[in-house]
Amino acid sequence: MFCALLIPDYRLQAVLRYRMELWRQPVAVVESNAIVELTPAAADTGVCVGMSPSQALARCLELEVLSRVPAAERSVAETLLGIACSASAYVEQTAENVCTLDLQGCREKDLAAWGRALVNRLASLQLRMQLGIAENPDLALLAAQSANSAEPVRMVSNSAAFLTGLPLTVLAPPPAIASVLQEWGITTLGGLTRLKTADVAARLGGDGVRLWEQGCGHSMRLLRLVRPPDCYEEAFDFERELETAQPLLFLLRRFVDQLARRLETVGLVAAELRLALPLSGGSHYERVFRIPSPTANADVLFRILDTHFENLRLDHPPTGVRLTAEPTKPEHQQFRLFENAVRDPNRFAETLARIMVVVGNGNVGVPERKPTHKPDQFVLTAEGATGTGNFSKTPAIGLPLRRFRPPLPAQVHAVPVNGSARMERPQYVVSEQAHGTVVDVLGPYRISGEWWQEGWSTEEWDVQMADGSLYRLSRHGEEWQVEGCYD
Repeated sequence: MFCALLIPDYRLQAVLRYRMELWRQPVAVVESNAIVELTPAAADTGVCVGMSPSQALARCLELEVLSRVPAAERSVAETLLGIACSASAYVEQTAENVCTLDLQGCREKDLAAWGRALVNRLASLQLRMQLGIAENPDLALLAAQSANSAEPVRMVSNSAAFLTGLPLTVLAPPPAIASVLQEWGITTLGGLTRLKTADVAARLGGDGVRLWEQGCGHSMRLLRLVRPPDCYEEAFDFERELETAQPLLFLLRRFVDQLARRLETVGLVAAELRLALPLSGGSHYERVFRIPSPTANADVLFRILDTHFENLRLDHPPTGVRLTAEPTKPEHQQFRLFENAVRDPNRFAETLARIMVVVGNGNVGVPERKPTHKPDQFVLTAEGATGTGNFSKTPAIGLPLRRFRPPLPAQVHAVPVNGSARMERPQYVVSEQAHGTVVDVLGPYRISGEWWQEGWSTEEWDVQMADGSLYRLSRHGEEWQVEGCYD
């Protein structure tokens, strides 16, 4: 058995997917100055497919004429493919709005109920679908085309009875063959199949024989199998430029809801979001958001975008929007008994994003030491800033040093050690932080390096003051500094 999934009026559905209230109003989609699809309300006013916009507006002044949105149509096609791949391992993308499934190995006892469940899943994504089930791919497509909104699932058990009354146009015959059949007075598939195969082959050739086999329901072909989509995208192009962020956020919320439902349908979660905004000046804005803890929760995903837009400034207004989700399998991780982990990595990342807005994007992260012995040399890295990174493989031993940045200048009275003028130890310190007599010292610790560049040399001391506080002093030549204090 085979199943065909068909999205009728998919150009119109793509345009109105996020404007569902327009389905009750007269709306038409235009391509090359001709109407290609329209709502039932527009058809009731006398507007027809093929009319020019001016002709249609002459019949209905309230008609809203919209252009095709190829980006939105691609999103609809990808959504349909994702639903199809979640239902069968053997899927053909027959057309932009049609997917054909091979149901071999399907254990569903009630295929009609199974088909209605698929229709409902796509309806939750704001898309209307018709579904046909039959013994071969072409017959399943004809069944899907004959379905309607009242009966979205059509299952063919008797192919001869089903095909007899269908009009010949459902097979889209070549114009030359169609004109010949019209001259013969044949307008239905039943009239075509009553002809003998030899007569059809003699007068209409191989194309006529293939048409006859389709009309009989005997044609069988191999499916051109496709892979499931590697990413999930929602996109839309605006009729005019957007001047404020509110309409964009409103649409992004719809996008996130749709992507979350699509991911949940196939049992995946989002590991990364990619936002792209085509701008009116011909430029392009793009930003990638890595999800600390991959999820399909729409609220979590939208908060990431909403936080980013709080202080976003663009050079030109956007003319469209693209939101792509990179899928991955859900994570299942069990921590050790005494291992600490961030309770909610996504909320922690959201807090970090708000902090970045205040202190700057490059001033938040995890410190990583540079490959040098020079003190206090590090860079901030984003890895681990979300709470999922490996902060330290081995625990630090000893008192933590709280560094002063920049180091505080100090006046230090040093005395010789064992009468040596080259060896001195701090005896009294005067600075903004440390002030008083030194009662105990450790050091000096002399380090130097990078002689091939500017070169540096430092002498460090750990000192205890009379009040019991501990500090680190450093001397560069004749200048003393207080590097930090020990907690």
